Formats: sequence, C-alpha cells, structure tokens
Amino acid sequence: MRMNRRDLLKFVPATAVGSIGVRAFAAQTAPSVKSQYVLACSQLGFRPDSPKTLTLVPRGDPVQLPSQIPFYIMPAGNSLPRQSTIPEVWNDSVFDWPFDVESAPWAGTEESRRGKARHSGLLVRKEDRWGPVWQADFTAYKQPGIFQIETEKGYSVPFQIGDSIYERVMRGYLIYLYSQRAGFAVPGIRPAENTDDAVLDTDGSWIPASGGWFDAGDTSKNMALTSFHLEALANLYEFTEVYRSQVRDEIAWGNRWVQAMMAPEGNVWEDVGAGELRPGMSYEKDWWNENHPGCTADNSRSPFTDNIPLSGDERKIRTAYNPWVQFGFVREQSMVSRVLQETDSAKCLALAEKAWKTGVKRGHDRRTMFVSGQLRAGTELLRANSHIIAPQELVLLAQELMERQDSGTEGLSHYFLEKDGKDAYRSVGFSCDPPLSLLRLCELKPPGTEAVLPAAEGAVRLHIDRFLLADAGSNAYAVTPYGAYVRMVRPEMQTYRDAGRGRGVRTFIHPFNDQFMVHGTNGVLMHQAELLARAGRYFGEPLYRHQAERLLQWSMGHNPTGLSTFTGIGWKHPVGFSMVNLKIPEAVLNGFAGRPDDTPYLQTSNLIEWNTQEVWGVPYVHAIGAVTNL
Repeated sequence: MRMNRRDLLKFVPATAVGSIGVRAFAAQTAPSVKSQYVLACSQLGFRPDSPKTLTLVPRGDPVQLPSQIPFYIMPAGNSLPRQSTIPEVWNDSVFDWPFDVESAPWAGTEESRRGKARHSGLLVRKEDRWGPVWQADFTAYKQPGIFQIETEKGYSVPFQIGDSIYERVMRGYLIYLYSQRAGFAVPGIRPAENTDDAVLDTDGSWIPASGGWFDAGDTSKNMALTSFHLEALANLYEFTEVYRSQVRDEIAWGNRWVQAMMAPEGNVWEDVGAGELRPGMSYEKDWWNENHPGCTADNSRSPFTDNIPLSGDERKIRTAYNPWVQFGFVREQSMVSRVLQETDSAKCLALAEKAWKTGVKRGHDRRTMFVSGQLRAGTELLRANSHIIAPQELVLLAQELMERQDSGTEGLSHYFLEKDGKDAYRSVGFSCDPPLSLLRLCELKPPGTEAVLPAAEGAVRLHIDRFLLADAGSNAYAVTPYGAYVRMVRPEMQTYRDAGRGRGVRTFIHPFNDQFMVHGTNGVLMHQAELLARAGRYFGEPLYRHQAERLLQWSMGHNPTGLSTFTGIGWKHPVGFSMVNLKIPEAVLNGFAGRPDDTPYLQTSNLIEWNTQEVWGVPYVHAIGAVTNL
C-alpha cells in the first residue's frame, strides 16, 4: 500500500544532515527512548464503557520526569507530526522517511497536537507502594476503533475499543484447549501422546483413560484442575451462540475421559501421570499447599509412553479419594448434562448422582474448600432436576460456609476462614470458591432454599466490598489481594501488610510458605474476576464489573512490565514455558508472583522458570467465567 503522511511521520534531525549520504545518516540516528519506559495498558483493548487506564512506569531515574506528561490517542498507524528535515533525494518519494520516528521531538504546539488527536490528557505522577508511576484515566473516551497512545516517552501497543472484544478471549480459549488434547494428534502442535493411558495404582488393572486435556505445560491430567474445563465450556455454551458447535464437540471429547475416571462403585480418581510424591512427603500431610493439590508430585513417568496398551510402560491412575475431585465431578457432570444430547445427558446425570452418593457416604474433614465444593455440586445437581438431594442439605452447607466468614469491623474483613479459624482460606487455583458457591445458590434460587438467600447475598457483597475492593486501592493497578493471614508464616523473612486486628494481607503468595512453592497469581486474579463479573451481573453493580475488567487488564498488559500473560492476546509477552511442547497456542501463563517484600515479579528475560511462565489451564477456566458474565 502506498501512503503519503510526510507531515505526520518523517523526520531527520537537522544536525544530522549535511554532506553525508543516506546510509551514513542511518547509522547516526539517536537511540530510541522506548527502552527507558514501560507504557502499559490492556493489550486486548476495551469495551466502550470499560474502565481505561494508561500507566507509564520509569525504568530509570523518575526524578528526571515532570509531574505531568501529556498523552494523545491517535488512530493506530497515525502519529503526531515530528520535526523533520529529510535528505534532498527523498523529497519526491511517495513513501515516508521511516527511521527512528519516535526519537524526534514533536512539531507544532501542544494546542495543535490536541487538535489532531482523537483524545488527549495528562499522565499524573502517583506515589505507589511499588514505586512511582505516571497514570491517566481515559474511561471517557468511548469511540470504537483501533488506537495507539502517544507520549513524548513512547507509544502504547495498539488496542481496540469495541463491543465484542471478549470474543477474542473465547476464541483463544478454544484454540488453546484443542491444542491441549491428550491422546490426540494436533497437526503442527503435538502428536498423539499417551494413548495407552492408564493402569490403577492399586492392582495394575488397565483403564481406558486416554483423552481429555493436559493440565499445564506437562502431560499430567489432574481431575482436581483439568475437569473444570467442562464448566468453562458449559458457560460458553450458555452465554454465547457463536461457538456452540465447537463447544459441544470439545465437551464430548473431554467428557469421555472425565467419565472414565470414576470407579464402578462411584469413587472418582485423582489424576493420570502425575507420578509419585517427592521423597520424604506423605499424601495426607503434603498433598495440599494453599488449597492447591498435587504440586508435590514428581511427574515421574509422565511425559511419553509407547502408546501400546499393557506393554509395561503405562502411566498410573492415582486412586486416592479427594473430596474436591469427587464433588467437582458432580458439579461438572450436572452442568454438561444440560448441554449434551438426551442419551448423553441422562448418563451425565446418572453418574453425577452416583458420585454424589459416594461423596456424601465417604464424607470429608469439613475444610472450607470441601464444604464449598459440596455446596456448589449440590446446587448444580438440583438444577439438573435430580431428586436425590433435598434443598435443606444446601441450606445447611450454605450456613456452615457462612459461619466461616470473618465478621470483623476493623481493617480488612469478611474473607473466609478455615474450619478451625486459625488461618484465612486461601487457594492458588480456587480462591473465590466459597463466595462463588454462595452466589451460585443465589443465582439459581432452588425451591426450598429461599430462607438462606438474603444472608448468602450479604456474605458475597461483604466479601467483595470489605475485602477485595477494600484492598484493591493499595496499588496503582487495582490488583486485589492474594489472601489474608491469621497465621503469618516466617514474618521475619517476608512482608505482610496490616489487615487489622494483628492480621496480615499480601497481594502475592508468600514465598517462604510451608512447602516453598512460589506460584503466579493468574489463577487467583481470574477467579476473582469471575466472582466480580458474576456479582456485577447478579446485583446490577457496575463497580463490580469494572473491577473484574481491571483484573483482566492487569493480566493482559496493564502491569509494571507492560507484558500480556495471555500469549495469544496482544503483542508483547513473557516467554511461555512447556516442558514437552515448544509453544502451545493461545496459552495463559501462571502470571506474576511476589517477592518477599510483596512487590510483583514476572520473569521477563529468555530464562525459563515455571513459577511465573508455565502454561496453565485454570486461569483460562476462570477468565471464561468472567468474560461470559461481562
């Protein structure tokens, strides 16, 4: 395409032009300013009424910057005029002089720049606990289109404003999930792997447990994490008609594996290919860390087999009873029973009922995660028109869960506690399951539960208002807290902010935890985004919806690195990590971890570390829950 925008783009610093030729000149241009600053905003873009924030993060000495910095919104591909003097031989060219455009000073006055821009404003210095930033709110700009923001310190990446931006997240998720199929050849991505899964870890019996999806950047298949893709797919099916055929196919693919993971008597098995516990650990003591299962497994014999059943190298099915897995199975089967055709739907409901009966009979230790999981499972089972559960069972579970909610009046409050009250409930993958389980009960309003619904609504709102939103103002990016702490582990080695009443709070996981697992928080933030989006929809509260969008924006580029942790969204990303696959398309990474002082950390070099860069499906599950409710 021929373009002539010489009044906008071309320039040569006047001092550089003389008797030297064009080639010599090209080698003497000034260095770009782009390496000195991060100009961060959402790389996905915004709906017209979304909150819109631009943040400039200095990498050098912030003292050298003025307190206010002008910014200008321009159509992508069009820049403001720059001072220009070009070589004589270029004067008749139909093409613009292209070199080092952003290094030249602007031409004209500030008034003329405002006149040319679609929108303009000021980045204002803000003292943040993670360091000073220059920040601007351009929520008022609602014009649809593709834009770029220009400042004297650099440019943002292009972004879109439009009503359908979240369809991009949905499309990316389906591409990612298809690429993570196990036992299935995805041309250009992976061969058919582990088609001979698997044998029981008890008596070595072979079970046709091939299929499903790999959990993360490895080849394990964890029911505690992976089966919840069925919920995301059911949400997609319910809330959008765009991808229904593809969604139904993906449900059918994954559900064959999920159903194969249940014993005839109704016990749902834990995982395939996760390996053995690391030396010196026990299943009872070390399986859970921050309500996250299985990170202590060693992935032994996980990657590849010969794909020949009963040849001797089959991977193992861990048959241990896990109430989270058991009731998760009930929840997911109940949800997809409303999507699949009649015969398949009936099978889903029958298996859900069998798993429910087994779970109730075997019981659990009443930890908050299990009570929440059972409440959500029972709610979905009742919605699927099952007759084996009484509404009063849900009322009792909801009351038990609400009794675990902190009721303090000083500092942060109304987070959920573990059953003994000795610490707050926190979870790497399912941080919002207690309030979401209560909210789901309110959404569905099963007959016979009416008496408990007002209290459940209040519990959800208090959790959001007095915990999530109350702490979101502690940083310039409105990032909500990882969790509260009644018991502060190794406080002499890591920072806890004051949460009131002698308790602490952190934005990121405490690295000196009981098992020294430093995990990124995308799973946490996306689950909070889902809670906020659902609550915004249910209560008709725009503030909740806007906060959900801010969390999506953080993970998609509005953060101190300016990098999107959704590798298919935007232009700048960390290096994604998979131990068995060079690059999984459209993946989401673990995301930011926190240093001991609770400042954000994301590996941004070419170094590979799983903590922040590993591909993981759980954040995507929650992100779909968020965008389908926005």
